[in-house]
Amino acid sequence: MKKFLLDLDTKFSSWLSSQFNDGEPNFEEFVRHVNNGVDHGVPVIISVPAGKYLGQSLWHMLTVLGFDHEKFLVHDPNPAVEAKAFEVPIQKVKSDLFAADSKTTHSLILRPK
Repeated sequence: MKKFLLDLDTKFSSWLSSQFNDGEPNFEEFVRHVNNGVDHGVPVIISVPAGKYLGQSLWHMLTVLGFDHEKFLVHDPNPAVEAKAFEVPIQKVKSDLFAADSKTTHSLILRPK
């Protein structure tokens, strides 16, 4: 998203600054990074595995709005999903990443300039 939209389309990105995180060293650091953003009032956009298609891994973006020790409260930007926040167990994110041969994932924070 950052590479193909935010860095290229100044009409879209002129009002914001973005911070891309290419992944933490391990899952626990990733969770701390996400929780820290939310604690500071900045929802964190994370990339999560969404299955495979023709042998290619598919990834999807979710915005983390809140958390507790067991789950993330997320918003899914997919227009086919009812626009409301829902809970995703943190352990499910971890197991989905493991199934996709990944220990951690990318994240993006957008802030107004």
